[in-house]
Amino acid sequence: MKIKNISILFYTIVFLSNNAFSENYRIVSKGLVNVDKMIIEKKDLFISNGIIVEENERINYKLIDKKELYIMPGLIDTHILTFLEDKSHGTNLSSEMIRNLNNKDRYKNGIKNLKELLRSGFTTVRDLGNCGIDLCFKVKQTSSIPEYITSGPGVVFEKGQFSKDVGKNIVTKEYVVIEKVEDIKKIIIDRKKRGIKWIKIYADNEPEEYIVPKQKLIQLVKTIKESGLKVAAHAIYEKAIVNAMMAGVDSIQHAINVNPKTPYVDFEGFFIPTDFSNRQHEKIAKILRREPEGSATFHRNLYKQRFKYIEKYGMKMAFGSDSYVEFTWLKNAGQRSLESLFSLKESGLENTTIIKMITKNAAELLQEKIGNIKVGYRANIVGLSKNPIEDIYALKNISFVMKQGKIIK
Repeated sequence: MKIKNISILFYTIVFLSNNAFSENYRIVSKGLVNVDKMIIEKKDLFISNGIIVEENERINYKLIDKKELYIMPGLIDTHILTFLEDKSHGTNLSSEMIRNLNNKDRYKNGIKNLKELLRSGFTTVRDLGNCGIDLCFKVKQTSSIPEYITSGPGVVFEKGQFSKDVGKNIVTKEYVVIEKVEDIKKIIIDRKKRGIKWIKIYADNEPEEYIVPKQKLIQLVKTIKESGLKVAAHAIYEKAIVNAMMAGVDSIQHAINVNPKTPYVDFEGFFIPTDFSNRQHEKIAKILRREPEGSATFHRNLYKQRFKYIEKYGMKMAFGSDSYVEFTWLKNAGQRSLESLFSLKESGLENTTIIKMITKNAAELLQEKIGNIKVGYRANIVGLSKNPIEDIYALKNISFVMKQGKIIK
């Protein structure tokens, strides 16, 4: 009898732990944003233990009433710089990086940025360096920040984005400097020990222009990818962008200076535009005493030419903000990332293209089961009052955030 009673008690506990005590939700909403078909689906959403599931009649779901909201996948930013802040409005990055190196509150400010990103709807981010020697490695995954993916400090052959008057002793506090391709092997070992899947390399540098020679870059990328790690490449100049494509990197950040006349490369990776808005360009132009409207028009044309190249050859894009530059009207890191997102609209991209870039395309790049509302995917979702397919600016007013089945706001 005792054995029977113990058995009944055991199965009761198991049932309760898998039902009453687990996080099982049924979300009722205006509709779910299907990012594959770009339609609104009128159906409820079921979540168990942080995963999107099919309805199970045996489970007692807790109701989350969001009838006033549309539900869509959580936003993904594939290029943030958590631990870099630029108060010069992008006019003197080298000196700003030195100021950051001397900032005792740098780590604390970075965590604050991550919390602001999550509350703004960014449930997953990829941090691509500029974090000193090790700040990226110190981040602990908690419920108060987005899912955090990092490459660690960027790898450069020269000075990175420091000016020529900055000594190597300073440069090595912000970047990993290598002299030959073989040097990357130590970095690969370090990243693998840390469980990191990405390495960021610089295919070119500015303001001191340097472009990594094509064969050197190809060998570097080959060495990294043969180890099983992925490569994110910083590239601004056309030659560096073409070299990065030929090397077969997994993503190219910025890629400003390509246009329909740029040579075609059979490139299977992703372009990550990280554009400023017109208003940001106008502000920078005023500081530099240039004609504001003309500066915005010049840069917008560059961006549009790049998108024409991408469209011409049917290449892939994912969203990344690179939003470390502070502007007075952008109150937090989330608003800065969204400003970069809305810049895509200023370049003429369709709402549906932008939504795919910030959800399913970004998830494909990161190879994570996120960015879509599908059974088996992690329950990273956000809610907003207007349909983003019709109005992309509705993303300014995300009022509901869930990460891995945990309600954030």
